Amino acid sequence: MKVVCWNVRGASSPHKKFFFWQTVFNKQWDVVCAVEHKCHDLSGSILHLRGYSTYYAGCLSFHYSGVVMVIRDTLCPQLVFNDPSGRFMVMEITYFGEVVWLVGVYAPNDVSQRIELWSSLHRLLSVGRAGLMMGDFNMCVDASQSTSRFSLMNSSEQACWDQLALDVLKLDVWKWLHQDEPGFTFQSMQYRHTWSRLDRMYVMHDESFLPESLHVSVLQDVVSSDHFPLCFEINKRALEMYKILLDKVPLRFNSSLLVHTLFDTYMQQIFETFSNHVYSQGEQAWETTLLNINYIHRMYGLTNAQ
Repeated sequence: MKVVCWNVRGASSPHKKFFFWQTVFNKQWDVVCAVEHKCHDLSGSILHLRGYSTYYAGCLSFHYSGVVMVIRDTLCPQLVFNDPSGRFMVMEITYFGEVVWLVGVYAPNDVSQRIELWSSLHRLLSVGRAGLMMGDFNMCVDASQSTSRFSLMNSSEQACWDQLALDVLKLDVWKWLHQDEPGFTFQSMQYRHTWSRLDRMYVMHDESFLPESLHVSVLQDVVSSDHFPLCFEINKRALEMYKILLDKVPLRFNSSLLVHTLFDTYMQQIFETFSNHVYSQGEQAWETTLLNINYIHRMYGLTNAQ
């Protein structure tokens, strides 16, 4: 599952609408949290991609704000809470039998409004489910997230954020996986030399739902604003997924070949290799296993026929 948060810096113009939906379709993302869409509503902006559902949060009086969630239907998305001011949205999905919350956030530039937003999120999510909070937070927690001090919090906001982080936010995904890399997602248009990590993803409450195989990256090949999208890729319980596939499409080979000791040894080595690499390589490990089995079966089948 690929989860992407992306500040699109407006999606009202025709070319930006086209670029956004074309990118979602071409990349085949499973969850897209697009913020700052600058639309009063999404009438005329939704292309209704097959297999996806779209959820909108926005406000007429705050035309600059807004959160849009585009989620694949196989994840059974349901709306939990929609902020009237369009600053955040809470969605619920079901992934491999587990119910997970996805929270999209677009924080304001004004410090007092951000403090109010952190307080609202704390009240709503302190008793919520495990999941991901993502979006454009418009501030940096510490100096490592920015090359300037303009985005850093003051003491009042720091106290409010610390309470949210203590009770809701378990860890910063990028910092957890890439401790030594800054992972900047925003370049200031006014100060071209200034970079910041304003776009972030946090795990809420419990990280046990995370799989052994996951990856987070800044998509620098997707350029439509001064923000780069952040992609969180999850390979959840790959072995269970392949077991489900095996139940539907049985793997068969000539059992009479098992009388050959060398054939039996080769088969054991192939499946040991698969079990060691399934979480890191996923589908590629399974395809390699099938190729190896076909090769061994063909080789020993010819020997047996002769």
